[in-house]
Amino acid sequence: MLYKIEEQAEVFEKLEPVEFKDFSSFGKLEKDLENLIANSILDVLFEDARLMPVFQERQWQAEADIYALNENGELVIFELKRASAGKDAVHQALRYAQDAGQWS
Repeated sequence: MLYKIEEQAEVFEKLEPVEFKDFSSFGKLEKDLENLIANSILDVLFEDARLMPVFQERQWQAEADIYALNENGELVIFELKRASAGKDAVHQALRYAQDAGQWS
């Protein structure tokens, strides 16, 4: 849940819940979400973690949406869904991690 902090005279007054909207409610594709995240990963989303995107999914290939490296050279895998994900999404992400674990 996301909250908006309401402030008055430099005093935090209250937290107000922000309505949740999934990406599909904007009429956009999963690829649009992937591109938005890949383009924002360095300077907006993970400014303290320093992730560098190194690969994005190719159409019709069994690949995660985004592969990124952290400062230690460790691989971080993003499997994105633009709306609620089914039970298979976790298995899908684990498959991608298993495949990537065999890379050198």
